[in-house]
Formats: sequence, structure tokens, C-alpha cells
Amino acid sequence: MAFRLDPDQLVSAGLTRLLTDAIGDARDALFDTNLNRDERIHRTRRRIKRARSLIRVLRPLFGRGYRDEVRRLRDASRLLSTTRDADVVAATAATLVDSAGAHDRELLDVLIETLNARAERAHAQETPIDAAVALLDEARTAASFLASNFEGRTLLREAVAETYACECRAMEKAAESRAAERFHDWRKLAKHRWHLLRVSEGRLNKAKPKAIARIDDLGETLGLVCDCTLLSELLLDNPSLAGTGRATDHILAILDVQRAELEDRALKLARRVYKASPKKYGKSLKLK
Repeated sequence: MAFRLDPDQLVSAGLTRLLTDAIGDARDALFDTNLNRDERIHRTRRRIKRARSLIRVLRPLFGRGYRDEVRRLRDASRLLSTTRDADVVAATAATLVDSAGAHDRELLDVLIETLNARAERAHAQETPIDAAVALLDEARTAASFLASNFEGRTLLREAVAETYACECRAMEKAAESRAAERFHDWRKLAKHRWHLLRVSEGRLNKAKPKAIARIDDLGETLGLVCDCTLLSELLLDNPSLAGTGRATDHILAILDVQRAELEDRALKLARRVYKASPKKYGKSLKLK
């Protein structure tokens, strides 16, 4: 079944079903023999992100157990992310080559070779699958005991409205400060609402394909901003990865330009995504 609310099902029942399904699918993906190890882990982490978005919507139902449920899924994802950062920085360095001159390419080739070797070593390490599975089992058990007699439409509508308002504030802070952590915060909120709109497609008036595509584009752009930041931080902590200090400084300057261009693109996309004020957006939400 698609990861969205069933039009013939109560929203409350649909939300709890989707949560338990997302956690169960995350667990099952780890044992999918049709996928290689990296694909299994990638699919599992994507399902965990879906579940974490739904947990935020259903927070009132978890009560005191909310933080424990968040911790289980967060820790499971972290156990499976040993290769993710290594892959991201290697891929980010490779994207810099397209717009680089001959001298810059020589410097980048050294860095890319080093980062690829680093990623290969990360992939060679054993992933703690059993520990992640245990956490996912605990999370699914906790989710299966959630109450079913709650006003799901209200919770979902309020979650979408609140997230939109938080996105607007995060975008303003990012535009004003241009600080990496502000763009990271903005990205998390945008991806959260993207998950909620996908879940609500066909039930929520604002969950139209164009709106979902726009926020997806924004989230991907913000993700690239964060990837540039990740590589910059790695080089600052490990300047020898680029070969020499001069090479490191030069590549950091290239990354600064790349990140600034991506930030500008994200802010341009934001003008379309956040046309309505938070108050107007919240009042306009209609859920079937």
C-alpha cells in the first residue's frame, strides 16, 4: 500500500497504520535479498525518516514515552549511517569538478581519490544490523499500543500548519545569518512537511502534486547546502585529506562559492513555497 492515508479510512487509524508500517518496512528492508547492503541500509533509513515525521504528529498519544520512541528511531538510524557521511563528502567533492578549471581539477582529483578510499574503508566495516533491528522492534511495539480514539484530522492539520510556520521562521533566520546550522534546521523542517504532504495527498487540499514537488525541490537544494557544509567541516578538521594546506584552503574557497550559490537558489525557491503567511496558510488547510 502507498505511503499515504487511505481515502476510506479514518485519519486516526490511517496515521497509526502508516507509523507501524513505516517501522516494519524499515526493519524488513534490512533483510531484502533483492537489494545489496548499501541499498538495504538506504531504504531502511528513508523509512525511519517517514516514521519520525509521523511520531511528531502523534506526539500527544505517546505521552511520556515520546522521547523514548524518538531515541529508538534516532539511534537505529545512526547505527546504520556509518557509510552515509563518507559517501556524501566523496560525492560532493566530485560535483565540484564540473565547474573547475584545470588547476582546480588537479587539486580535487587528489581529494576525491582520498575520499573514495575513505568511503571504501567505511563500507568494509561491519554494520550493527542486529542492534538496529532490536531498536526498530521496540519502536514498533510501542507504536502498536497507541490509542485509536483520537481526533487524527486535527492533529495532522495542526502539525502541517505548525511546521509551515516554523519553516517560515527558519527560512528568515537562514537568510539573515547565512549560518550553516540555520540552513540545516530549515532543511529538517522542510523535509518533515514534505513527508506530511505526501501522507495527506488526496485528503489535504494543500497536498497537491505541484506543492509536493516544490517543497521536495527545496528540500533537495537545502540538502546540497548541508552536504557542502559537511565536506568543509571535514576538511577543516582533517586538512591533510587534500594533500597540502594550500590545497585545502583553495578547495574550501571553492566550496564557499558553491554553498553560497545553493543558498541563493534555496532562498529563491522559498519565495514560491512560502507565498502565504503562516496564519493564512493554517486557516486555508482543509482535510477530508
